[in-house]
Amino acid sequence: MSIEKILSEYLRVNRCSQQEAAEQIGVSQTAFHNWLSGKSYPSGIHLKKIYEICNIPFESKQIDTDNAEINLLRKLVESQYEQIAYLKEKVEDFKRKSPGS
Repeated sequence: MSIEKILSEYLRVNRCSQQEAAEQIGVSQTAFHNWLSGKSYPSGIHLKKIYEICNIPFESKQIDTDNAEINLLRKLVESQYEQIAYLKEKVEDFKRKSPGS
């Protein structure tokens, strides 16, 4: 299923406006409209949020797995989460080793 279809279905099922859905994702109504119409594509962070609000597992086969752009974004988001986890671990190590903590 394409991102346009996922967003259209979300609007239909939840009976919400583009503005309401955009607010849930954290973007402008214009950005949401552009995704919905296929004029642009959500960033990795926003794609992850769309998956979350639509209750779609990130590795779901509901998404067009043949779409190279989606696969690239999926890898980008996974990489970002790995980097965040690594940095959190380093911060915690630093806090444990710092005097007065």
